[in-house]
Amino acid sequence: MKLILASASPRRKELLSLITDKFTISVADVDERLIEEEFISDANNLCEDGSVNNYKLPAALALAKAKAVL
Repeated sequence: MKLILASASPRRKELLSLITDKFTISVADVDERLIEEEFISDANNLCEDGSVNNYKLPAALALAKAKAVL
């Protein structure tokens, strides 16, 4: 299995290297603010009280980054 870290974060690199040293870094060129704005504008991504679903947003960002580095 090939692991790709789609982040420029030194902390994420450090954490992943604690698990394995067999990964490559390919920084995803995505505008996280734009993704967040689009996410929030979709009522399906909000909780019943109108707040942002904090479980779905990280998944949406991760998916966008994965698609960008693919």
